[in-house]
Amino acid sequence: TNISDSDEATKFIKSINENKDKKEEYGKAADIASAILNYGARAQIYFGYKTDKLASDGLTLTGTVFNDTSIINNITNEANKASVTSANAKVTFKSAYLSLNSTTDLCVSVQFADDVTVKEDMFAIWCNTDQISKDQYEVTKVNEENCYKITLHGMKASMLNEKYAFYVELSDTEYAELAYGADSYAYTVMSSACDNINNIESLREVVKALYAYGICARNYEYYKNDGNN
Repeated sequence: TNISDSDEATKFIKSINENKDKKEEYGKAADIASAILNYGARAQIYFGYKTDKLASDGLTLTGTVFNDTSIINNITNEANKASVTSANAKVTFKSAYLSLNSTTDLCVSVQFADDVTVKEDMFAIWCNTDQISKDQYEVTKVNEENCYKITLHGMKASMLNEKYAFYVELSDTEYAELAYGADSYAYTVMSSACDNINNIESLREVVKALYAYGICARNYEYYKNDGNN
């Protein structure tokens, strides 16, 4: 939501969109510029923050990536659903959610059996074949019981549509693993199970905008790293 606090930043992002036909890089960046403003505005509405001055005021979403029906179909794909890919009787994945504050964080709560001695090196997070650096996440004890929260901090925009493997190793032969990502959170938010949650329609607009933002960021990163070589 902080985008609405900076008129200069908002003007610059909008100028990218307005000049997309004049400069190749602006053309490539037009979708992500729109996505940033759209996501910022949807978050403003959800959190009730400066709703009289939305980041997206005057913006028209024209890219195919912003097609509402397509976004909903992609989010509600069963492949996005959270899943315990390896179960263990001594480990229960109690909850998982996306924290939409100043940074975008993935949070997973894990309950251990009483006879398990929890150590920091038991936890790991993977994305595809890459292990996430330990300085990117933290593990904290939640309460007096044997329950811990894993928080993956500051997800990169271009990685928003990836699914992460939250891994807990009990021994060389025993482990548990949960597959979860921002799209998993969006999948839950869009499901009928959340229909009665307060302000749910506004939250659904947020996760749709976040999904589009992730796609645009990934596409632009590809252009910067590979597409223009």
